[in-house]
Amino acid sequence: MYFRTVLPRVGRLVSRHGDAYDYLPASVGTFFTPPSRRAGAIGGLRHVRAVPLTLGIVYLYVATKR
Repeated sequence: MYFRTVLPRVGRLVSRHGDAYDYLPASVGTFFTPPSRRAGAIGGLRHVRAVPLTLGIVYLYVATKR
């Protein structure tokens, strides 16, 4: 809810460029959702794990290369 409603509104108020904040939810929606084995399979990685940051708004992916 925050990302789709609050952030674009605050962005429009602060920057006066509403279009710049409209693409963010759609863009981030294409990211892998943890835990995702697909992320490792696509990148040829193993031991893929997702570390949630900022209450799960952002994830840091940690992996080793095969």
